[in-house]
Amino acid sequence: MKTKTLKQRILSAFTGIIIFLSICILGLGYYVIKKDIFERTQTRVVRSLDSARIFYEEEINRIGELLQNADLSIDPQVLKTKLRLDYLYTVSAEQALQSPSEIVRTALEKGTPVGGTRIIEKTELAGMSSDVQNRTHIKIEDTPKARPT
Repeated sequence: MKTKTLKQRILSAFTGIIIFLSICILGLGYYVIKKDIFERTQTRVVRSLDSARIFYEEEINRIGELLQNADLSIDPQVLKTKLRLDYLYTVSAEQALQSPSEIVRTALEKGTPVGGTRIIEKTELAGMSSDVQNRTHIKIEDTPKARPT
């Protein structure tokens, strides 16, 4: 049986230490990346979404306040331009009951202003002006991780 020389013992000891430290550094690096970078990114996304939601709600409130203070007897196209709206339609109570918009029906039922967002069906969109139709088209592009639509 061969005995290890001092040189071999020192070399194997340093190799063991290097392997041990490498594993520790690898574990620490994984923890830092997972804990710090991913969590920071997630926090940024949540904050950005919260900011977008607040901006959206403020825009809905702005439109509501402008409509409450607006002179509704003027031409709807002029009012639409003044209020910076994509479209504006006036409907009678009878038309509101038959409206495909749940927002319009809710406003009529409650008798109070109601704001919100909804998806407009193609058939309803076809009855709107061509300007609105052109501005509402959204092209959905395929991406490698996209779900089928």
